[in-house]
Amino acid sequence: RLVLAFRRETSPGVSVIRSGAGARLPGEDDLDGRIGVLASNLAELVEIEQRHLHVTQRFADIAELPPRARRLRSALAQLRSAQSDGDPEWVKRHLSSCEHAVARALDRGRGRRGVLDQRMARRAELRARLEAYGEMAVHHGIVEDPELDNAYAHAWKLLFEGPCDVSAATYAVEHYARAVRKRIEGTEPG
Repeated sequence: RLVLAFRRETSPGVSVIRSGAGARLPGEDDLDGRIGVLASNLAELVEIEQRHLHVTQRFADIAELPPRARRLRSALAQLRSAQSDGDPEWVKRHLSSCEHAVARALDRGRGRRGVLDQRMARRAELRARLEAYGEMAVHHGIVEDPELDNAYAHAWKLLFEGPCDVSAATYAVEHYARAVRKRIEGTEPG
């Protein structure tokens, strides 16, 4: 027995484990089964590529994932067509290369999905931290401080307007947090 644990539901390995949980991989000669697994993997790749295209626009420093699913869907359609036309020899000759191409693209996509998930989580954490320190400034009555206002506005802009540079946003939030702590320590009786 093997017990696996993941920190997030969106971790790349979760879908891999779930897709294989309790299922046996089709044998070498089970062409219909192999084509079914290939179709399932390709559907996951399509979802990854669509999400990646949508989410990368939110970040300044993430390279685009090269689209592979369209070409691979065409290869899958050719395999299915040959299978339905009764040409299993052609399918056998081409199925492995298609399986390998989909596996490589899917591995790369899952890795990129993991990077995106980390960036999304980090940005959410920074937004929450900025909000918490903003509330702390309000609670201590130092919200009208021009230096704090500028630091808050700069951090907010990096986190909420345009593509987010996570490194720059991290620095800006930390700068704001330090400024708030400094003001609070200076305003409380010692």
